[in-house]
Amino acid sequence: MGKLGDAFKAFWSVWRGPSRSANGVTVKALEETEAESSLRTGEKKLSVTAKDNRESFENGALYTLALLQREGRLIDFLMESIDSYEDNQIGAAVRRIHASCRRALQEYYQIRRIVETPEGGAFEVDAKMDHSRIRLVGNIPDMVPFKGVVQHCGWEAVRLDLPERHSNVNTRIIYPAEVGF
Repeated sequence: MGKLGDAFKAFWSVWRGPSRSANGVTVKALEETEAESSLRTGEKKLSVTAKDNRESFENGALYTLALLQREGRLIDFLMESIDSYEDNQIGAAVRRIHASCRRALQEYYQIRRIVETPEGGAFEVDAKMDHSRIRLVGNIPDMVPFKGVVQHCGWEAVRLDLPERHSNVNTRIIYPAEVGF
């Protein structure tokens, strides 16, 4: 289960992200303290100020979870204990969940790599580097420029095209319980 374990580690490291605060809800990549930031959503522009940034981020994060649950049952999979299953059973489930969640990401988000250099490849660090996009890790030299090694390519959202939510939706409900008859 080595590759599956690596996949989960990669998922959670991206999910948690390097820039979370102690309470786990603020992500610097989506935050600008005083200034307003804009993200394109189709033809509309959504302006987010520091005042409503936390609520917007929480609603957006929960909406993303809702979409990944609706399309790929990601939360069902992550919340279920998989200890009793064989690796081949887990692999089959992961393949289906991966395909469904990937399809949802591709449909609702345009995401691109921040660094195009493959992991393990050389990367030139200079004084003009944008520290909000690239984080230096490890034993960092005192002087720039220098060559580093890409540990992770990073991801950035270029476009969001989320389905419209009804105003009467409880934004705290990720996915409603289902009861059949």
